Amino acid sequence: MNSFLQSTGVIDWQHPDIKARARALAMGCDDLSAVARRCFEWVRDEIKHSLDHGLQPVTCSASEVLKVGSGFCYAKSHLLAALLRANGIPAALCYQRLSCNDDGTVFCLHGLNAIQLPDVGWYRVDARGNRADVDAQFTPPLERLAFQLNSTREVDIPGLFADPLPVVVAALTSHSTADELCKHLPDLELSTTNRLEETMRTVDSSQPWRSLGMGIVTAVCRGATHSFSKPVVDEIRLIVGLGIAGHAHCGATVQHRSRVAVDPQQPNLRQVHLIHAELHDELQAAGFRVSPGTMGENITTRGIELLALPAGTALHVGDQAVVEVTGLRNPCAQLDAYQDGLMAAVLDRDAQGQLIRKAGIMGVVRCEGAIRGGDPIRIVLPSSPHRPLDRV
Repeated sequence: MNSFLQSTGVIDWQHPDIKARARALAMGCDDLSAVARRCFEWVRDEIKHSLDHGLQPVTCSASEVLKVGSGFCYAKSHLLAALLRANGIPAALCYQRLSCNDDGTVFCLHGLNAIQLPDVGWYRVDARGNRADVDAQFTPPLERLAFQLNSTREVDIPGLFADPLPVVVAALTSHSTADELCKHLPDLELSTTNRLEETMRTVDSSQPWRSLGMGIVTAVCRGATHSFSKPVVDEIRLIVGLGIAGHAHCGATVQHRSRVAVDPQQPNLRQVHLIHAELHDELQAAGFRVSPGTMGENITTRGIELLALPAGTALHVGDQAVVEVTGLRNPCAQLDAYQDGLMAAVLDRDAQGQLIRKAGIMGVVRCEGAIRGGDPIRIVLPSSPHRPLDRV
C-alpha cells in the first residue's frame, strides 16, 4: 500500500500548496471517507476541465494543476491523488479506453482515480467535471463514473497505478496547448484474448501488472466465525495447505458446515474464496446491496475473468502468495437470506442451457504470504488441455 501514499514527480503531494489545500479540505473532519468525498468534489467542481471551458494551458503535475486551476482528465486525477495522499488516504490512478468519435474509429485513454476506503476497498471515482451529459458522483460502494462503456472496444484498463502511465505523461508534457494535445491524445492498444492468454503464460513476475494490465486485489476480508458476510480488513495472511490465518474456513479438511455434515474428512478445496468486483457492479446496477465481503469472499478482484479460468490456474498475489484455483463456488440459500432474489441473480444459463454459477471461485493455498488491497495478481495457466471449472 505504501506506493499509493508516496509523493512522486507527478503526484507531488509534498508541495506546500498541495499540503495546504489538503489540510483545508480535511479541516474539522475525522472520517476518511468524508475527507475523500470533499477532495473529490473539490477537484471535480473547482478545477476546470480544459476542453469544457475552452482553456489552452496543458498541465501535468498535481502542483501545476492546482496553480493553474485547470487540466484534462488525466491532470485532474493527478491532483486528486495528491490531495488524498496528503491526507493519508491511499489513492491510485486508473484508466478507461473510450471512443473519441461516433463511429468508433478513434480511441483515447480517459483518466480517473481509485480510492482505498474503509469497509469498501478500492472505489473508483471520476473527477473530470460534470456537465449536462456527465454526472459523476461519490456514492460508495456504487460507482457513478462520468462515462459508461458503449462498445466492445471501449474497456476499463485493468490495474491500479501508483504513478501515471508513461504515455499519459509524454502527451501532457510534449504539447503546450489544448488544441495540440487534442490531436495527440494518449491511447493504449489492447491485446486480443489470445495474446492476453499468451501474456499470462509468459509474463515475468518482476514486471508488474502496472505495465501489462493484469488483475488487482480491490479488498480482502476475513471472519473468525461462520457468518455469511465477512468484514473488510487491511491484510490477510495465507498458510500453505490450510487457508487464511484466523478465518473460520482455515483447515486441511473441509470447514464449511454443509460439507462437514456430509464427510468431515474431505480435503478442503475451499480454503480461499474469490469474487470479481465486476459481479458487484452488475448486482449493484440491479439494485442489490453488495460490496466487498458481503457475499462472503476473502479476496475481491478486478480485471480478471475469474469464471473463465481453468482448474489448476495459479494466481500469484502480491509478493509471495499463490492460490491454486480448484473450482466454482456453489451459490446457496444464504444469498437470499442476505437479500431476497440474490441467489437467482448469481445464476444464469448459457446458449446451450447449461447452468452458470457467477458467485466466485474457490482455491487452495500453495505459497504463503500476506495479501492487501491494491496487490497485483499475476496469472499462470496450467498445461493444456485445460479443464473448465466445476463446483467444489
